[in-house]
Amino acid sequence: MRHLPAVLHAFRVLASQPVEAGRVRTWQEDVRTRAGPAALALDEAGNRMLLVRLTRHQRVVEDRRSAAVTIERVVLVEDGTERPFVRVRCVRRHLDDVFALLTAEMLQALEEGVDQPDLACAGVLRRWRELLDRPTERGLTDAQVVGLYGELWYLRELVRHDSSALDAWHGPLMARHDFRRGLVAAEVKSTLSATSLQVEVHGFEQLQPPNGGQLYLVTVRLEVAEDGETLADLVEEVVTLGADASVLTALLAAVGAPPTELEQHRGKRFRVRETRCYSVIGDFPRLVPESFVTGRPPGGVVSVSYRIDLTHEPPVPASEDVARGVVQRLARGGDV
Repeated sequence: MRHLPAVLHAFRVLASQPVEAGRVRTWQEDVRTRAGPAALALDEAGNRMLLVRLTRHQRVVEDRRSAAVTIERVVLVEDGTERPFVRVRCVRRHLDDVFALLTAEMLQALEEGVDQPDLACAGVLRRWRELLDRPTERGLTDAQVVGLYGELWYLRELVRHDSSALDAWHGPLMARHDFRRGLVAAEVKSTLSATSLQVEVHGFEQLQPPNGGQLYLVTVRLEVAEDGETLADLVEEVVTLGADASVLTALLAAVGAPPTELEQHRGKRFRVRETRCYSVIGDFPRLVPESFVTGRPPGGVVSVSYRIDLTHEPPVPASEDVARGVVQRLARGGDV
């Protein structure tokens, strides 16, 4: 998320004045390709764009499959000269904050693979396509509210130690783990069950530690309480503790929880009854590629979801000191 604050600032500045008909207003970013710098832009309709300069004869693999975001080769007039660009454009205004996240990731990808800007951008777009094409009327389900509550509650614990810990929240970025800093990662699972502790795992990699690092599974048992906190309450306190409000808003938009959606759930109040922290090592119950003799899932198996039961020991939760240490390392960027 290194580029995200700058991207959000640039789009705010671009939107502060109207754009002339038939023109675009640009904000140059400090990311260079073979042919020149990348730029953020806004057209007269208010559509946000990422523009990447091309060499004159450079080919582009275009992508128009998403109704929200497209990648195309366009020719624009710059300083009186026609020049070719890769244009990544978002045409759905309700996705502005999500597109800012997408753009920030694309800028990072361009830094890592600048020779083929269209392919670098397309790789990021592929990961985000399902989110971008999600129907606009779909809100958070009750299960999603519970899951998001647990993540925001854990985020608040991190931000209490360091306001920059917002950078550790990777869940909205469609990353493997909900939280990560350096070689330390945490996956947060929440439940309303009062009698059992079962959590659902998605995919073969969700409980796979980062390379050379350590993964922890944090369970958060909630209960409905009239004097509890809402999603909006948690968000407000995270901001009060010093987290960047615009970055947090963009992250929440990516999980389907913009401010209007948070307001829809003002009546849902929860209290944390119990938390546990497990070190995901050894014979911890899970399915990962190494669980198979070949070191990978059987051919044709592309995804899986399963439930693990942590109601009874083993596995044994880590001590409170270890759990606090995980929070501190995630908040302050320390490795294992």
